[in-house]
Amino acid sequence: MSVWDIHRITRLSYSAVDMFRTDPAAWLLRYPLGVRGSTNANMARGNAVEHALEWYLTDEFGIATPDEAVKKAKEEFNKETALVVDKEDREKQIEVLDGYVRQAIEAFSGFGKPIATQTALELDIGIGVPIVGFDDFEFDGTPKLSIDLKTTMRCPSEMPDNHKRQGALYQAMRPKHKIMFAYVTPKKHAIYEINAVEAKELVEDFKIAAKRMKQLLALSNDAKELATIFAPSYSSFYWNDPVMRAEGKRIFGL
Repeated sequence: MSVWDIHRITRLSYSAVDMFRTDPAAWLLRYPLGVRGSTNANMARGNAVEHALEWYLTDEFGIATPDEAVKKAKEEFNKETALVVDKEDREKQIEVLDGYVRQAIEAFSGFGKPIATQTALELDIGIGVPIVGFDDFEFDGTPKLSIDLKTTMRCPSEMPDNHKRQGALYQAMRPKHKIMFAYVTPKKHAIYEINAVEAKELVEDFKIAAKRMKQLLALSNDAKELATIFAPSYSSFYWNDPVMRAEGKRIFGL
């Protein structure tokens, strides 16, 4: 039985490995120990904008309007955050959803109708478990396009390093596609393309991080015993979730 089997890890994703690199204690709590936090306003905002954009772009009759898309986003956001997100945080996000949706529609206006959305992707990097991901939007072309949507409060002047790592995996999963990330704020948007040469180097970095994860898991068959290695500071955003923070203090004793 492999260390992955022992710790009930059947697959890895960019977000899981990035969490391991950023805050291994938080990663240990969420994955091997299975603590799942609640949703937050930022996550729900991103899901709502993506839901509305997909609805708008895939409209069968081509009569969907931005106003209707905004309404869809607000409905989705309210459904996801009801009773689990602070009222003040919900109201702040509701106020800016209009801008996010309209900017997203504008950002994607030149690509036409997607040929697929939320396509499951998989990559074998030789570590014993598959790497999985989901392609937000795929468009026809020469080459075909794979575009990931990111909602953010500030539009970056270039693609952040962690997103480059995510894009590198998508490039390996879809080597014949052009991989792009679309950043959307309430007032502007920007689209950046993955550098295929850099992507190969970043996949190798990802492999190293995944192997380090495997080495950590191999230290013990008991995830609670592994928890005794860590003394988290709770400074990363992963601990903003009250469930994660409370369970962290209980398990790590700090």
